[in-house]
Amino acid sequence: MSDNREKHASVPLFYLKSRALLLLLFVVCVALFAVVLLLHQVPHEAAWYAGALCLLPITAALVVDYARFAARHRALDDLLSGLPESLVHLPAPRGLIARDYQALLKELLALHTARVSADDLRYQQMQEYYTLWSHQIKTPLAAMRLLLSQEDSQRSRLLLSELQKTEHYADMALHFMRLDGPDSDFHFAKAPLRKLASAAARRFATPFVLKQLSLAIDIPEDTQVLTDSKWLTFVLEQLISNAVKYTKEGGITITWDEEKHELTVADTGVGIRAEDLPRVFERGFTGVLGREDLQATGIGLFLSREICKRLSHGLRLESAVGVGTRAILRFPPSNALIE
Repeated sequence: MSDNREKHASVPLFYLKSRALLLLLFVVCVALFAVVLLLHQVPHEAAWYAGALCLLPITAALVVDYARFAARHRALDDLLSGLPESLVHLPAPRGLIARDYQALLKELLALHTARVSADDLRYQQMQEYYTLWSHQIKTPLAAMRLLLSQEDSQRSRLLLSELQKTEHYADMALHFMRLDGPDSDFHFAKAPLRKLASAAARRFATPFVLKQLSLAIDIPEDTQVLTDSKWLTFVLEQLISNAVKYTKEGGITITWDEEKHELTVADTGVGIRAEDLPRVFERGFTGVLGREDLQATGIGLFLSREICKRLSHGLRLESAVGVGTRAILRFPPSNALIE
């Protein structure tokens, strides 16, 4: 609002600057007029009267010209706030220069529209390809899991752990493409939180066993939250995946605080450095741990935060190096989204 007031207040100043040459010419003409009258020894009363008669139409012309100047400024300001749609319905040009400017703007609009359409088409094609790939890759992954499950050995358990990572990365790619696409519709309903947390943790059963980590889920059976089960499950899987990845000994605890309406996924892992903590939700940021773990992508927490924003859930991390990390999901009060 203050910027608009300052801009409108400066309109007279801009007008005076734009008409400076004409105003200077007017002053020169008045001076010449006065000199001529003085040379011809015209009485002062007659000179003042003639000057007043000349001043009246010039002042009227300046007032009308300023009104048109201010009106054009307001019209252009409205066009600016309505870009790019406003360029389709430009006012009728007044003069050759105005017509040339409008032709230039329309040509730029056509080029911009063509560029946007081409970019949208490329993005849609890329989204369709990766969505198809994410679905099709699940078939060979499921076959590999079936084959490995028929053998109970240290080698098969290690391969199952790596296979689980591959499945997780494929799901991450699918959710990344869906997040801003037409398939990202959210369906809110009350969901059993303990059931969702247990299902998410169950996907990491193999790494839990291989690393000999404990798992404790302290969520009452009747706890329900208003959310989209599919998207929330992905967020829980990402939080548990990070907890398992960076915990060498100890375990993971998933607890529910009814008073605060918060779910906490806590681990006893390596923790996150204080200088990295404010940036963990940035896209592509991996921090010191990511540089040590070459498989880190910096996408998982970014996706989780973006999903939580759309679900109206809060997500924050608390961590201390050598102690562990707490990922805290905060849910809105019951029925808050519906209301």
